[in-house]
Amino acid sequence: MKLFLVDDRLAILPLQAAPAAIESSVVVHQSALLEALSALFETLWQLSLPLELAATDLSLLDNPSAEERLILASLTAGLPDEAIARQLGLSDRTYQRRIHDLMERLHAQTRFQLARQAARRSWLDADKAAPGKGPDAARQ
Repeated sequence: MKLFLVDDRLAILPLQAAPAAIESSVVVHQSALLEALSALFETLWQLSLPLELAATDLSLLDNPSAEERLILASLTAGLPDEAIARQLGLSDRTYQRRIHDLMERLHAQTRFQLARQAARRSWLDADKAAPGKGPDAARQ
């Protein structure tokens, strides 16, 4: 859906669902319809994810450390937080901070989104880290 919103005062909608060129449109002034379109936009904006870089550009992004790879692999394997923190020798607070930092770095609001974004970047590849071997094993 194409939608142009102007400061919650005006909306412009093309009359065709997927036009090659916008030949005709509807202008919506302040009304209940404009409020509904604005609410729809805000909801979709909050649920959206950032645009992805091309696959070649993803390699330029800051890659995870061996410990971060182990955290991600353990999370996606379904291990509980306490077990992952214990396995890595981290306090619960430090472990939660590492998860939070990863979520911020990958623009994830949930752990599911974190795993999805990590998978998109090939951060979960089995040959780069093996869960259950600890951070020292991954560094060697």
